[in-house]
This record gives sequence, structure tokens and C-alpha cells, in this order.
Amino acid sequence: MINWPVEFLELVSLQQEKERESQGVSPSSFFAAKAAPEQITDAEAVLAITLDQEHREFLLHSDGWVGFSADIDLFSTQDFLGSKKFATAKERVTLMDRGVLGIYASSRNDLFPIGMSSSSSDLLLMVNDKTGKIQAKVIWFANELIEEFNSFEQMFITFKAYHHKAIEYWRGRNNPTPQVK
Repeated sequence: MINWPVEFLELVSLQQEKERESQGVSPSSFFAAKAAPEQITDAEAVLAITLDQEHREFLLHSDGWVGFSADIDLFSTQDFLGSKKFATAKERVTLMDRGVLGIYASSRNDLFPIGMSSSSSDLLLMVNDKTGKIQAKVIWFANELIEEFNSFEQMFITFKAYHHKAIEYWRGRNNPTPQVK
């Protein structure tokens, strides 16, 4: 089982380092206050779903995360209860091209948004198994299928690794290797 508080602190530290290396171009963010179990249960009742256990555990430690990765936000229980950005994410799913959705095109109505970018086409989705139970798999789309993660935890750890790569990128950009003449 993932230790969410440790993971949050590591990710915030990486985000702050990335902000320093990018000289503010890539700002850091912070996780939110935790959701109460009742908030999760209320959101599940309104949506007629049962969230994946790892996603529930995440929400019990951070009720969403604005700026989780670049400008991708992870939704909070309040978002699930009817925020504009959650509604926008659901609308984006209905408007996605069948070719982009690929194998998920026939189950478009069963795709459940858990995060999105406000300035690009990035969407993080999970799949409702038609009985109201959200499956563990997380799917990342951005004008095409970017990646499929076996679990919410795997998605979180992978995005954390992207921050390491972004730090390396900014370091290389800020400190180019001198050319030998």
C-alpha cells in the first residue's frame, strides 16, 4: 500500500525544484486538505458509483490536487458533486473522436473523469464497469491515447517520475554544455 503523505511531500518537493529550475515557468502546487469519508460516500451516492479503493485512499489524504502535473488537476469530491470543470471533462469525453478513443469508443458512457487540464486536451479517466464500480485502471488522453495505468497508484508514481524528467530538462536548458571549437 502506498504511503500517501510521503508521496505527497516528495511530489511537492519535486514540483518546487522544477519551479526553481524553470525559473517560475513551471510553478509548483500543493495538495488539498483531505476529504472526510462522508464526503466521498456522498459523492459516490450522487454519482451512483463506487470509486476505486486506491482513488478513495488518495482522496482521504488529499481531496483533489490543483496543478498535480503541469496544469492537470485531479478532481475533488466537490468537483464530483457538480463543478464546472467536472462537467467540462464529462462533455469533453462525449465530444472525443471515436478514433481517439479507440477501444474505449464503445464504452464512452462508462468513462469517468478523475482529472483534466484547463488549458490543453489532457484528460485522466477511469472506467465504470457498468455496475457502478469504478475500475482500477487510469487512462490518459490528450488528442490521443497517451498511456494506460493499471492503477491510480501507478498513475501517481509515473507522473512523479515525469517531474524528475522535467527537472533534468530545465537543468540542461539552463546549463547547456559548451561547444568545443
